[in-house]
Amino acid sequence: DSTAPPEPQAEDDSIAECVEIIGLGATFLTARWPAFRTAGNLSLVEYRIVACPLVHAEDTPNIDENGQVMATVTSDKHSPEVFAEVKGLAPNTHYVLQVDARYPYTGKREFSTSKA
Repeated sequence: DSTAPPEPQAEDDSIAECVEIIGLGATFLTARWPAFRTAGNLSLVEYRIVACPLVHAEDTPNIDENGQVMATVTSDKHSPEVFAEVKGLAPNTHYVLQVDARYPYTGKREFSTSKA
């Protein structure tokens, strides 16, 4: 659809590595990351946080097969950072987190391929 706005995008390529864990408990964590850039007059971005458990810390994650949506959060473009609490994690388990974005009320309903 040529009238759909472009997907929300990470500000630059370095965002892919900057989901920061700022709080950690046995079965939950709090994460933060820089807000994605929005197109035109659009101001809201919905984020999906996917957690993929690993057997060993050095394993390569298979998010498509083993990832689970653990949280969603909506933020406006006036927020420079986004925070999310992820609950329901298994104790003593390594995880890889993936953050995807979409506009909550316009454009495609799929989440972007821009990951943080």
